[in-house]
Amino acid sequence: VEKKIREGKGLEPVKLEDHIVLCGWNSNAEDVIAGLLRSLPEKKIRLVLVNELPEDKIEALKYKYRDHGFKFLRGDFAQEEVLERVNITKASSAIILADTSGQLSLEKADEHTILGTLAVKSLAPEVKTCAELLNPENRQHLKRANVDEIVVRGEHLGNLLASATVSPGL
Repeated sequence: VEKKIREGKGLEPVKLEDHIVLCGWNSNAEDVIAGLLRSLPEKKIRLVLVNELPEDKIEALKYKYRDHGFKFLRGDFAQEEVLERVNITKASSAIILADTSGQLSLEKADEHTILGTLAVKSLAPEVKTCAELLNPENRQHLKRANVDEIVVRGEHLGNLLASATVSPGL
């Protein structure tokens, strides 16, 4: 019973392998999850959410995605101890969002993303890592951290709008 309670609070270590770790939370996180569910519909996605959302929001997310069996771990993904509990060395990939789930302001979100990416890459250099930035000027810091993919929020919006106009439904 105690283990189930700890797991419900996001305090129990994750023992998955070949899983996707979604670090942080912001207004785009549910779109990322929806995109993963769309792109990998035939196989069950083993997703672990690592963030510092309040318990009521976590419960709402657990209920919303109850059929998918996602795991949740509470903590700061820039901390090595939290990444070890999420079994980052056995993960297939990590997505690091510009985090607004803790007490961070939007101005500090990129710094936290860079620190989190450095922590992931130092513990598990072979894990495919995609990171979201708010400010394109911080791109070189993530490149130094050997991140695999960098997405700057809002940078591709013009291309997407143009593509939707030229090729509806794309």
